Amino acid sequence: MRPGHQAGPLNGSARGGYGNHPTCGGYDQATARVGGLWDALLGEGRGWWITAISDSHVHWTRGGSDFWPGEYSKTYVLARQEYDDIMDGLRRGRIFSSPPVT
Repeated sequence: MRPGHQAGPLNGSARGGYGNHPTCGGYDQATARVGGLWDALLGEGRGWWITAISDSHVHWTRGGSDFWPGEYSKTYVLARQEYDDIMDGLRRGRIFSSPPVT
């Protein structure tokens, strides 16, 4: 997962708003580390996908720690432009998240 508040360092805060647990390359530590939680879930045969979120409260240019939705990272879904197919694509893992541009 890519947590929100990725613009924190632009205003002197921690990236991802995790304080003592910073993100790794914009990803949550649970998914960013080889042999970590995400690898363990996949090793158990669980379908666990990484997504990028875009919850934006206050943009960094206005003193906050967020980017506009889709400005930092995005999740792409292989689906027709129909709600049911988009949700099916998310559930079945027909997705990828774009890396942040740093």
